[in-house]
Amino acid sequence: MNDEHVSGLFKIELEHALTELQLKSERIAEIEGNLRTYVDQSELYIRRAHWSQKQFGDSAHHRKRLAPLLSR
Repeated sequence: MNDEHVSGLFKIELEHALTELQLKSERIAEIEGNLRTYVDQSELYIRRAHWSQKQFGDSAHHRKRLAPLLSR
């Protein structure tokens, strides 16, 4: 093999590796974005639950209020 042939093969392998790297990077960015969306949504759900608990009372508060009504 001559030097030109080796450098040509190297360029082809390098182009292939860079293409794969770009595809993997795009996929990772997509997955990361999806995970971030999931985490953001779950944080909002947890915040809403905490707010509701403070606004309307927790389960112990509701049990205490419902017990006399249910025992009638």
